[in-house]
Amino acid sequence: MYRRDPQSPSDKKGKVFRIREDYRGWWSTPLFRDLIADRVDFALARYFYRKDGEPLAAADVRGIAVKVGYAAKKESGYTGMLRGIISGSKDGSAWECSFEGGGYPAKMDIEVHKGDHFVAWTAKRFDDVTRFPARIKAAATALCEEGLHGEFQVVAEKDSLRIVRK
Repeated sequence: MYRRDPQSPSDKKGKVFRIREDYRGWWSTPLFRDLIADRVDFALARYFYRKDGEPLAAADVRGIAVKVGYAAKKESGYTGMLRGIISGSKDGSAWECSFEGGGYPAKMDIEVHKGDHFVAWTAKRFDDVTRFPARIKAAATALCEEGLHGEFQVVAEKDSLRIVRK
């Protein structure tokens, strides 16, 4: 619970967030900072998910649920490359792929479903799903096309991608 610093006459008026002296020691603890960051992410995810009009039950600590359509090209590009890797070891629990060139780093949990879309749990809203990370979309598409459905974690680095079955 936030408690106003009694030494400060007006935190609200000065638009300053101050922490009482007796709570300041906790902020130097990494575990406490991680806990606060997790709670803030959770609260923001619930706020934005509710604002979209979707059922509140789907929002959780993983982030904001975004429905994304699968890639249109299922045999070429990143999707084709990933399908080749996945098809070689469908019983595996992890797949890795290296790329030439660079890409943006991202880490997401995804739920691959039969049909025309998958669900990605993200830290931010994607009001324009065309801006969704192409390599993660390709990973979801490749998994679906290879008949692998369920929950996965996808970690994209600058020049690589790792998929882990949950």
